[in-house]
Parts: sequence; structure tokens; C-alpha cells
Amino acid sequence: MLVLYLFAPADATARVMDVLRAEPAAVNLLRGGTTDDGGRVLITAEVQAGTVDALLPRLESAGVPGDDISIIHRDTSRPLGRLRGDDLPAWSGGALAWTELATASRQYARAVPQYLTFMGCAGVIAAFGVLTKSATLIVGAMAISPDLLPLCAMCVGLADHRFRLAGRAFAVLIIGMAMAALTALLVTLALRASGYGPAHEALGDGGLGILPTVNAATVLVALAAGVAGILSFETRASSAVGVAISITTIPAAAFLGVAVAEGDSAAGGPAAAVLAVNAAMLVLAGTLTLLVQRARGRRHSA
Repeated sequence: MLVLYLFAPADATARVMDVLRAEPAAVNLLRGGTTDDGGRVLITAEVQAGTVDALLPRLESAGVPGDDISIIHRDTSRPLGRLRGDDLPAWSGGALAWTELATASRQYARAVPQYLTFMGCAGVIAAFGVLTKSATLIVGAMAISPDLLPLCAMCVGLADHRFRLAGRAFAVLIIGMAMAALTALLVTLALRASGYGPAHEALGDGGLGILPTVNAATVLVALAAGVAGILSFETRASSAVGVAISITTIPAAAFLGVAVAEGDSAAGGPAAAVLAVNAAMLVLAGTLTLLVQRARGRRHSA
């Protein structure tokens, strides 16, 4: 269940109320008080997610500025009432509010300093994990990597034909991966210069097993992670599922940086291939998941 929270201009209140009353999926319509200057009126209503995309343009046409419309998510339960479809939690597979999903994606299609810092820190930790063949450090690097967010933003852009959004998200993803690989490279060079033992040993597989090479396992893992990632993005559980996404990206990016620092081209080439293939599989799986959900939502609303 979503809650519309909007401030309508006083002279447009009647039109806005008429729009909401004409929408069967909008219930519990409330008209609140006015703002201090008397120019706007608070209006709230509970709406089903699948109706938001069509409802928002009508509210704007009725006179409500886009900046004065907010959407609040709420998981509801009615222990004494009849269970309804919109009472189910977000992960139940309900209809998507595409307008809101695209709006949320835009903020992750920018390479802000915090994002770059997290990716750099992930690269440092993963570099130590590769050099010492420590699975614990590799998992730690995956846990703090925010690469799930631009990946999902790219999927939303492709599925919703917002190609500029997809292009910006792709650029942010590439910049983040480059930051992780670069920090891994610089850390490895510094460790070699300082005489750190593991930085002078043979790289091998870096403790990553089959992950540094393209094979059926890495492709299938990336496809499964793409589905889980986009579902978690929709339900705001991305911090938990982000580790599953990063298992296909951060280890390969760090391995590539370490291999370049070690001058091991035989290991660096396959790592770059793994990174490219896995990113493509993540985006493919995420985009297809969104398209299936959109088709399912249209079929249910028909």
C-alpha cells in the first residue's frame, strides 16, 4: 500500500479531490488543514501501487506541482479484517509504481563522492583479500560495495525506455569499477614497494577459485544475482542482497587491479572478461525481471 501525501493549491483543491474520488484504487481520502500562508491544502489518500503511474499525471493536470507530491510506503495488516491484495508486503510481487522506481533510480545514476569512496574502500579490502587469499576479506569488500545501485538504475532505465538514465547509470558503474580496480592496483604497488610478503608471491587464483575465469558457474551466479538484486532494489532490501551482486563484480575488479600491479597479464585478461560478462548478465537478468513484472502487472489490471 502506498500513501499519497500532497499539497494542493487552494484554488485547485476541488479539482484534485474530484480526480482522487474518480479513482477506484484511491481510498481513505482525507482533506487536511492549510499551510500557514493559506495557499496550499494538505490532501492524503491510500492508493494501490499499480495505479500511481496513471494517477500522478492527472494530479499534475489538476494543478498540483510535482514537487508537492510525495509517496510514502507502508506495509499494512488488518488482523480483524479481510485480507486484501494490497495488504501483502512489498516482496509479495505486487504491482510496481514505475514513476517512483525511475525517480529513485535517478539518484543512483550519479557518481557522488560517497559512492566513489565506498568503491575505493572495497577495492582496498578486496586487494588484501586477493593477496592473502582471504575469503573473509573478499566478503567484507563485497558487503560495503554499493555497485548494486547503479546496476539496478541501469535496469530500470532499459526496461522503462529511459535510455539517458541507463547511460548515466552505466557510466557510474564503470567509474565505480575503475575506482575499485585502481585502488587495488595502487595498494598492491605500495605493498610491493614496502616489502610486504604476499605482494611478492605468485597471484594464482587469488583465493577466488573459479571466479577469475568466465565459465558456466560465474554466468549462472550473475544471472541469479541480477534477479535477486532488482527485487531487493524494489523492496528496499538492497543492503542485504548487495553482497550477492558484488560477488560477481568486486572480486574481479580487485583481481584485475592486483594482476596489473603484479604484471600478470595472463591473470588480468580473464579477470577483465569476467567483469564484463558478469555485468552484462546482471543487467540482462535485472531488466528481464522488470519486463516480466510489468507484463504481469498489465495482465492483472486488464
